[in-house]
Amino acid sequence: MRRTQLRVAGVVITLWVAVSCTSDSNSSSPPGSTAATASTSLSPTTTMQPPESTNAGHVATTVTVPVPTYVDANGFDDHTVPSVRSVDELMALSRPGASGQSVIKFTIPNLNTGAVHLADSNFYALHDEWYWFRLLNGQSVPGAATMPVKGERFETVAEVYAWANAMDPSELPLDLQWTPGQKSERRLYSNEFYNLVLHRAPRALAAGSLIRQPSRVTGVPDHWLIELEYSDQRNPAQIAQFFERLVPSLPAEVAWQLKWVIRSPEQEAVAKDMEERRLPYFDRIARYSDLVPAGETAVYSEGVTAGRLLFVGEGGKQLGDAVASDILVVDNVPDWLPPASALISSAPQTALAHVNLLARNRGIPNASRAGITDDPTIRQAARVRAPAIVSASGNELEVVLITEVQFAEWQQRTTKSPIAVRSVDVSAMPLILDLQTLADSVRTESDIDELRPTIGGKSVGFLTLLNTDGLVAPPNPMAITVRPYLDHLRVVEEHLVAMLADREFVTSPRARFLLLEGPDDYADLFGSVDDERYAADLQSRYPDDGLLAQILDAGGFKQLFRSKPMDGGTIDQLEAVLREQYTDYSANEGLRFRSSSSVEDLEGFNGAGLYDSSTGFLDPAKQPDEDDWERSVEWAINNGVATFSVLPSKSPNSGELVVNVQPGAISVANPDTGGLAMPEVIEATRSDDGSIEITREAKSTIANGADVLDDAEITEMFEQFENVAEVWMRRINTELTADQRWTTAVLDFEFKHVKDGWPMLQPGEKPYPRRLVIKQVRSLDPGLRAIPSARRDLPVPRDVLSHASRIEQVDCPPTAGGQPRSTINAFTNPLVAPDLGYSQTPFTVVVKSGSAQLKECATKVLFSTPSQYLIDLLALSAGAG
Repeated sequence: MRRTQLRVAGVVITLWVAVSCTSDSNSSSPPGSTAATASTSLSPTTTMQPPESTNAGHVATTVTVPVPTYVDANGFDDHTVPSVRSVDELMALSRPGASGQSVIKFTIPNLNTGAVHLADSNFYALHDEWYWFRLLNGQSVPGAATMPVKGERFETVAEVYAWANAMDPSELPLDLQWTPGQKSERRLYSNEFYNLVLHRAPRALAAGSLIRQPSRVTGVPDHWLIELEYSDQRNPAQIAQFFERLVPSLPAEVAWQLKWVIRSPEQEAVAKDMEERRLPYFDRIARYSDLVPAGETAVYSEGVTAGRLLFVGEGGKQLGDAVASDILVVDNVPDWLPPASALISSAPQTALAHVNLLARNRGIPNASRAGITDDPTIRQAARVRAPAIVSASGNELEVVLITEVQFAEWQQRTTKSPIAVRSVDVSAMPLILDLQTLADSVRTESDIDELRPTIGGKSVGFLTLLNTDGLVAPPNPMAITVRPYLDHLRVVEEHLVAMLADREFVTSPRARFLLLEGPDDYADLFGSVDDERYAADLQSRYPDDGLLAQILDAGGFKQLFRSKPMDGGTIDQLEAVLREQYTDYSANEGLRFRSSSSVEDLEGFNGAGLYDSSTGFLDPAKQPDEDDWERSVEWAINNGVATFSVLPSKSPNSGELVVNVQPGAISVANPDTGGLAMPEVIEATRSDDGSIEITREAKSTIANGADVLDDAEITEMFEQFENVAEVWMRRINTELTADQRWTTAVLDFEFKHVKDGWPMLQPGEKPYPRRLVIKQVRSLDPGLRAIPSARRDLPVPRDVLSHASRIEQVDCPPTAGGQPRSTINAFTNPLVAPDLGYSQTPFTVVVKSGSAQLKECATKVLFSTPSQYLIDLLALSAGAG
């Protein structure tokens, strides 16, 4: 067992077989490079004339040819080609984006003489994927000295992600690492690749994108653009080399109008120098402001929010200055997204823009409007950091200024009760607990709340699974308590205290990232000259022998914490309990350590994706392949995630199951960002007559057309999840009054279908059969943290409260011969699943007698969501206008 595995507050141990990966030492081809294309030169000061065969209209966008391929001298196809013969071939390599854009990634190993690698941009989503895909398949990268990895073979990027997800992050080869953040945001990347492209002198690689920007003028050809990384700072001679390398690789219809499009203030300075001195290709420079008509809008991520306007660009602020409440207004699209409440760019965003993906994952509005940074109202408002509302929906973008009083009101409404974990006394706390024993003692939600600070979110979720009759959970699960974590934290306590007390750490997002994640990760996300200067200045202020300097030298606090060995006595005690619990298991069976932090699965914060899971062996030396000791993969037929909803009484169905599933160990919870390994999607519902109807929404893209789950397996899953939901709701309603009880629930599950013989047992033991194993359950219901504590005692079902967009009290005078009455009306948000059906006609309950002194009904708003408040303000603004 590795000591670095026990680094979260509590860990559920479930058992997945650790299968050894057999290396094939004879399957690797000798290193080689793709063939170079001969270089030609354009006129240095004039634009090429269009070829005679080119019509005057738009370039055709209908792809009529297959994706072009190229096999190098080693017989390897890396899904790039050195050139294309036609626009159709180029479009076959492209990925479509918003407003008709298309994008093709490219890499050039040697900007002086090297061949171009035009990437299949539906195979690769990010530049460095080409680099590590070659190396992991035993192929060298032209222009780079990095040695390839031997003995591995991958057909797709998705296979690499699945393989890497099954490994301990510290054991990834090359310099591969996961970007920080939740699983939905993080990606596998190589810092070395970006050093070769952006930082190292001389730079061995060049990278960029070819963008097709549709022309908005009838009869004028579409624009073809060279777009470099935002932080890529090149001199005029190097810009000329991009043209000289790319033009011979492209069809004439594209080459004659190819231009370099500006993305950053640093690139703008180079462009102006080229234009003023009439350097080669000075007339091949474009700006998005010239290509997209002013006011043209595209919405990439919908939503409504408020914040303070922050202009980032020439004459404005840096990205690193942004905080979570800022509405970022940028000229050009950056390579990364800092904390922000919304993003608005003047330039359009491509299909593969990193910030586009991140904004959607974070759920913040993201849109472009050409010329917005030239709007004097916006610029002036951003200069004084004025508050505003941003609403992005469909193709509509609204930016409406609001008063400081209205902004303060919105902030107050968004302020929830703080998330806090109750302190625990570890002096008498055991290191590890048997979950089945705990499950036998759990009856109410208060019991769960009492255990969560000790064993964490996933562990307490396991208790519901173990209390469900007939449900199959991983055998003999145990929970490591928070005690080893808290003991280990003391090793770095003085470093932690010093970091939290540092003024720059408290006030600056850049300082926090630098100290938490380390200088290397900082350089990847904060790549501007100003960011570099900030980091250098900050580090110079820390004494060389000080605690903060030690944190930076270790690669950030996270690495410092993980690098410290655990107490040997703690490891010995844990291993002794595990050996006794799993005495009948084969020595080659891996124990799966799953995160179960005490701050996971709290109401309003589930922490999904923030923690790593890893596999370890009680007897590592007995594994057949030393390289696989920490690289074991889960032995299973398929794996997946699912949600099960207990539906409201107004629904024609009583329950709904939505399943995403893949064959083998391909990740479903964290699929590759390129969208190349999409899961099978299944919906199943139980109608009032008790029957289960199954609908197959989508096929797995890697299952060769076959169903991953058959109808019998789906039915079995539905019934098991339905039973779990019944146990879950019975427990959470135990301590509530009859009129407050939940009537609906949405639960999130993770499961696997495992083969006969899992987990592997000692010889002579009766093997386990093939079966469906449920390994996790958590609630996806909105919770009540947003509801003021004074309103939580209303005689309204808790699910209605948690879905409420507005709650009002209506007091009315008596009717003729009647009594005055007071009612509570709760309107629910139809966009929060499941739709409870009260968005137009409210859920109503009489709560008390009204006042006989009233002359007419009076309405008082008891609660409205922050979004509802902003929508009301927008409506008020529209009415005033």
